[in-house]
Amino acid sequence: MRVIAVILSLTPSFFHKMIRRMMGAKIGKGTRLKFGTVLLSKKIEIGKKVKIGPAVYISAKEIKIDDYTKIGPLSVVSARKIILGKYVHVSPFAVISGDHSENSQFIVGDHSRFFPYCWIETGEGVVIGSNVGIGGHTLIFTHGIWPDYLDGG
Repeated sequence: MRVIAVILSLTPSFFHKMIRRMMGAKIGKGTRLKFGTVLLSKKIEIGKKVKIGPAVYISAKEIKIDDYTKIGPLSVVSARKIILGKYVHVSPFAVISGDHSENSQFIVGDHSRFFPYCWIETGEGVVIGSNVGIGGHTLIFTHGIWPDYLDGG
């Protein structure tokens, strides 16, 4: 599956979408999967007029991206389950990633935005409502605590 995803990432958008649809993906009209976009998932649902890429890595067991969403270049979105609402915008260089454990999910409501260089760790799940903005250079972690190094941790 990984080899196919990498090969498809090097093809023009119309060919990439055509092959994905033949593999069972649901991809809406006007959607663009730009050069270098790697989609690793068993289940893919992408709405209409979605723009992804170039050079974006998305990995999940289930991906659902609603209409008019945009994922900017050189971004990473990785979780066990990814659901993005309408008009969500992930700016370039954003990293939304975590292990694919049972709780790992990234769910975002409509009209939300993630600015450049934000880092969101999705290991224990992240749910963000509608009309939310996450500023550039923001770090959000959902995993456990770090030991106190002053106390010998």
